[in-house]
Amino acid sequence: MKNLKSVICYTILLPFFTIACTDGFKPFSSSKLNSSSNSNVALLLGKALYDSKCMICHGPFDNSSIRNKKADRINWALANVVNMAPLNSQLTAEQITSLELALSTGTNSSGRVQFACNPQSLPTNSIQRLSNREYKAAVTAILNDINSSLILDSQLQSYFQQLPTDIIGGKENTLVLSPNLISLQNDIAYRAGFLIGSSSAYTNTLPGTNGCLTNNSVTSTCLNNFINELGRRALRRPVTASERANLTTLFNDPAGTTLAIKVTMVVAALLDAPDFKYQIYDQGSAKTTNRTDLNAFEYASKLSFFLTGAPPDATLRSVSDNGTILSDPIVANAQIDRLLATPASRTNIIRFFREWMQYDQFDSFQYSTPFVNGISLENLKQDMTSEIDDFVADVTLGKKTYSDLMLSTQTKFNSNSLATIYGITNPAGAIRNLSSTQRAGLLTRAAFLTKRSGNLTSPVLRGKFLLTQILCGSIGAPPPDAPPSLDPLPTGSYITTRERVFSKTEQPGTSCIACHSRMNNLGYPFEHYDSLGRFRTVEAMYDSSGNALNITLPVNSIATSNELESTAITFDNSISLAQSLANNDKALSCFSLKWHEFQIRKTPTAEYNCAMNESLNTLYGSPTTQGSIFEMIKASVLSPSFKEWGY
Repeated sequence: MKNLKSVICYTILLPFFTIACTDGFKPFSSSKLNSSSNSNVALLLGKALYDSKCMICHGPFDNSSIRNKKADRINWALANVVNMAPLNSQLTAEQITSLELALSTGTNSSGRVQFACNPQSLPTNSIQRLSNREYKAAVTAILNDINSSLILDSQLQSYFQQLPTDIIGGKENTLVLSPNLISLQNDIAYRAGFLIGSSSAYTNTLPGTNGCLTNNSVTSTCLNNFINELGRRALRRPVTASERANLTTLFNDPAGTTLAIKVTMVVAALLDAPDFKYQIYDQGSAKTTNRTDLNAFEYASKLSFFLTGAPPDATLRSVSDNGTILSDPIVANAQIDRLLATPASRTNIIRFFREWMQYDQFDSFQYSTPFVNGISLENLKQDMTSEIDDFVADVTLGKKTYSDLMLSTQTKFNSNSLATIYGITNPAGAIRNLSSTQRAGLLTRAAFLTKRSGNLTSPVLRGKFLLTQILCGSIGAPPPDAPPSLDPLPTGSYITTRERVFSKTEQPGTSCIACHSRMNNLGYPFEHYDSLGRFRTVEAMYDSSGNALNITLPVNSIATSNELESTAITFDNSISLAQSLANNDKALSCFSLKWHEFQIRKTPTAEYNCAMNESLNTLYGSPTTQGSIFEMIKASVLSPSFKEWGY
């Protein structure tokens, strides 16, 4: 087995350490691949054709959402999509068949789409430090076990506030380590040790010591108990004999002239240890080459940090000490339910949805006064974010489904401005239902609809979000000459935002149409909402200064897209789009992928497909009843893959 601690200790010595995460993700691969050499050749040819002919618009093959396209559908696109017309004379019938094979997906026994799963292909796990959020929780847990007032120390709080952000691109990233972070963690470890060692009131209450640590001689039994108990909490497992010996030597070092210094050094050493600062799983039994099963302590630790963002509490430590967290499914199930019921888990679930949906990220949020029409913008962004926070947490912890996420009209908030946007009286925190003819689920909430400031909506941004985040589709980069914004209208000329977008981005023969027709047609169904999220049937016109012109034009929210299925679907509006998404295989597959991306903190590679299928099939549920998001979370942490570690 590789010595993970040595690797980490070595890298800590470097002035700057970055673990690159460059693995691509292959969402689907052909289930039709078999031993036939002809089939293999056709598959390889299809992938090569995609890379040379399709990638410029649809992105790299491994990340493309263009799947399950039958030969007749490919032929239709060649004949009708302007940017594909040149290919019509270049591709033979055999080549089109190869493309069809390459774009095929697997299905389960019920005919639902599956990630291509090879049980022999297992993922390699990245060594990750605790996020600064988790690190702070781990230090806090150690201090709270002794005295909850210790965490209030102003110097310690100052160090916590200086911890750099882990958020990169809206997501938590713990694959980067900087000298500043190393220095701060060292300061925090020493400060925590100093706080504990500086007062007999604290040393007398150290776990496992029964007050035996005094300025008089400390017996070996007392010292062992101290190291064993504190080490068990800090390392989240029992200390090894060599670790105990090293800490004993440190405690007895002549430099420690007082009990306070001795305790400080031991505490600081434990809180600065790789096993405290990193998620390291190297104590389990070897399963196969380069793969181990987690032991009970490691499983409890991984479970607790993932579900609550904190180390195992006393209850979880107890069932890992006796091994039942691994050996008894009833115990494991009960502990997972208990953890998911905690406020910390609710916060963690909200963090997942924020990272996935980005609904807490706004543009400049600036509108003209006539457009706002008396609505106060003060705290409105926070109110919009809080509404969705509560919504996604209630759907998840209420054991509801992905369909509920897409279709439920239930809401609760306390904001006069948000109530005005929704056309209801302020519910003041009570549960209310929004109009079922105007709203359906997450995608019709104000925080999602305000992706662009100003008086105009952006069907492009709304559609791109659906394509990339809800359907996990890819889109090519815009050409260098792509216009950054819509052209201003000539004086006295008025057309809707949709018409302006169409005119600018979907003209036949332009380089824009192939990609924009994909994005725009997922954004047009939301034209019944203005850029502040208010429902509308007509679009009001404003001059260049933002003044109302007393001119309105009817909005058109009808659109047709083939992004959800292999055949095109027409949506009347956002509600019919949401209804199509509610039990859509591609949308549910994307949700499973995003959940696993959140779990492993990087884009899943094909080696994670088997694990993602376990979550996906839980979401699918039965032919008549969709599975709950809550059960999907449980399935993911109860799965064999969660209880393994590959290196």
